[in-house]
Amino acid sequence: MKKEQILEELLMADGYLSGEELGRKMNCTRAAVSSVIKMLRADGYTIDSVTNRGYRLTGTPNVLTGELVAARLGESRAQHVLVLPEIDSTNRLLKQLADEGAPDGQVVIADCQTRGRGRLGRDFYSPKKKGVYFSMLMRPDILPAEAFNITPCAAVATARAIERTCGVSPSIKWVNDLLLGGKKIVGILTEMTLEAETGRIAGIICGIGINVLEEEEDFSEELRGIAGSIKTAAGIECSRAALAAALTEEMDVLRTGWPACQGEFLAAYRERLGTKGPIAIHDLLGNRKNADAIGVGDDFSLHVRYEDGSEEYLRSGEISIRPQSPA
Repeated sequence: MKKEQILEELLMADGYLSGEELGRKMNCTRAAVSSVIKMLRADGYTIDSVTNRGYRLTGTPNVLTGELVAARLGESRAQHVLVLPEIDSTNRLLKQLADEGAPDGQVVIADCQTRGRGRLGRDFYSPKKKGVYFSMLMRPDILPAEAFNITPCAAVATARAIERTCGVSPSIKWVNDLLLGGKKIVGILTEMTLEAETGRIAGIICGIGINVLEEEEDFSEELRGIAGSIKTAAGIECSRAALAAALTEEMDVLRTGWPACQGEFLAAYRERLGTKGPIAIHDLLGNRKNADAIGVGDDFSLHVRYEDGSEEYLRSGEISIRPQSPA
């Protein structure tokens, strides 16, 4: 715990912190502080030390660990954030924890998933040391029909976390994919369990996978045309721990403000929507229908106009962006 606390102090400090000051805050000796500093350096942290001034953190390794995430969130919030080096699926583990009584706001984050899942039973590519794989448990007192809007709102929360941490602004492809440089960098899978007796929601698990450091060659040939990362799109090596902490905070805004915050999230969703103009709508049978995306309704449905002039508000489905016709 001392290591996490000293790391948090160094991360938050504006300049140098003396060993005496750190020892006083940690209720330990200067020798103990020096020992922790050595451990942090061994873990890859760059820490300057100057006589009569103390210690200053000048660099952190781009790793995703509980220590780094907790240092950014603070001890109280970090108590319900579990960070693992590897798991089959963060959603799967969090569902197990929810069944065992995990509280509203419990988070599971992994450096790697061996069986990451996307929508419609697809796999979600989740390699080691590259992305952020995140799941949050929400226990809102609402009916199942009221839960649809949580997924697009989670897309807004994720976009905000990326903007805060990486300085780039992804667009949203309806309903919940995030795109940067025209390629998908985020997938979101929301799963819900119901109370058998009342039919009300027992828990909602929102799983979010973010491609952060992947290179183009990391993706299979099949994925290269559609999938990218923050690094491939913007040339930025964003801190994964900082992004995981920011995502926790932005999802907390959604979780604690729900459902009153829907209007504000809807406005932000419309601002970020990249699904406009020619699209193709695909149903589960593989049929395709061309349309133009006009905008988003107040319930986050996609307003479309078909080639015959008829219009519809889509609540579900798969879409792809069609190339614009030359003028």
